[in-house]
Amino acid sequence: MINKPFYLILHHSATRDDYVLSNFEAIKRYHMSYAIDGYTVSREEYFKQKKKDPNRYYKPAWSDIGYHAVIEMEQGEVKIKKGRKFDVTGAHAYQKMPDVNGNMVSINNQSLGVCIVGNYDKTLLEEKYLKEAVGYVSLLLVLYKIPIKNVLGHNEIPGVTKSCPGNLISMNYVRERIEDHIGWLI
Repeated sequence: MINKPFYLILHHSATRDDYVLSNFEAIKRYHMSYAIDGYTVSREEYFKQKKKDPNRYYKPAWSDIGYHAVIEMEQGEVKIKKGRKFDVTGAHAYQKMPDVNGNMVSINNQSLGVCIVGNYDKTLLEEKYLKEAVGYVSLLLVLYKIPIKNVLGHNEIPGVTKSCPGNLISMNYVRERIEDHIGWLI
């Protein structure tokens, strides 16, 4: 399906950023794997367990990473890695939000998903990380004509109970920084 971005949703990976060299690749492998209660399993085990105990959390294998971009630290440098193509529907938030015409549509069908690697329930977002994220998001907003008010933390979508992008990230502060950045960008 064609994605027509009207929102940009920020996420965090809820993992340590220094655990593997490329968190992007680890996240992509997980998204493209079958999982039960957060643990990857074989396709056969997935369907066997799903039939036996339907009350667990089952994540089917996706065709690609769920995000359109992942921002991570690699060997002391902030890297921005491209995930799904920007015109392809994401797999990062399933709730519905009003589209440009006011119709309730899946947020995946009308947003870009950007994941900042780290657990921002436990650690503060480093300034150089924040600066890169703000610059990148600002560029996407200008390119896709997305209003700053439509930059949301995953937890700001009605119906989401997760803390994502983390309790230690103030989305109001992030939006203020984006607004300041766009001011000199355009």
